[in-house]
Amino acid sequence: MLSRFFSKSQPFVFVVLAFYLLGGFILAIIYNISSEISFLQISQKTGVYLMLVLILLLINFICKRNKIDQQNSYAIFFFSALVLNYPESLIKFDSVFVAILTLLFIRRLLNLKNNVRHKKKTFEASFLLFFIILIDPALAPFIIILYAGIATYSYNDVKNFLVPVVAFLSAYMLCQIYSLLFLDKWFFFFDRFSSINYTFSFYTSIRLISAFSITCVFSLYMIIMVLKDMNQTNVQRKLMLRLISFSGIILLASALFLSDQDGDVLLVYHAVIALQAGNILRSKKKWINETIVLFFMISGSITWFSGLLNL
Repeated sequence: MLSRFFSKSQPFVFVVLAFYLLGGFILAIIYNISSEISFLQISQKTGVYLMLVLILLLINFICKRNKIDQQNSYAIFFFSALVLNYPESLIKFDSVFVAILTLLFIRRLLNLKNNVRHKKKTFEASFLLFFIILIDPALAPFIIILYAGIATYSYNDVKNFLVPVVAFLSAYMLCQIYSLLFLDKWFFFFDRFSSINYTFSFYTSIRLISAFSITCVFSLYMIIMVLKDMNQTNVQRKLMLRLISFSGIILLASALFLSDQDGDVLLVYHAVIALQAGNILRSKKKWINETIVLFFMISGSITWFSGLLNL
């Protein structure tokens, strides 16, 4: 049974999901191919796929290290299944790289719970956030998550709230030095913000409407199950689930009101929200769990077919 298979955290399950993701990745490349395939393109796409595998490793590592889930593979399963709904973003270097940086950012924030080296961890998280925003300015609201993490775990020292400013200035100086030395021009951070949409993103293509609908169905179900889980867990884990949930809300808002209609932010959303997806298949009725797993496994096919209808 599928739900039972993914309820185990084993290397074999990881390999199966990596190949499952590879199948969707290859289909996405085939669908979006517009020119003759070259060795350079193959190398680039291979690198992007390896980065997706790295995301699986990061999600699994963060969940296990912070004891967020119940020692299962549901987190990486739901990420693998749901990102196939966004094939254009799935094969794009920028969107996948931002997802990796965002997971590293969330990891440093969650590590604040250990009550050691808060300033160092806050600096590292802020430094990562600078480059996240630099690559995708639509993720600028993540600054709220940064200060929410500081307010949750480091509120007793006012200096911790000033560390992000120092980190941002440090990252800015590095970019300025690089720009002057190698590009022979000044670096202006806020020029990147001209690409932000600032309007409600009505997803107009059938493919994206289908994908976003599936994302909403998943999010609604997950909210219900995570709220139940919060009532049955300890305070430390509850704080982590709240921070991840808040991050998901910020990402959804950014996808709707700030980003372009490309699904890039939604790919990042699924990478982050997958951290708590290991807790949502807890129904005592096995057929319900089986139905949920099967539905999201074929969700990519639904989006794929809807994209063909849009031709």
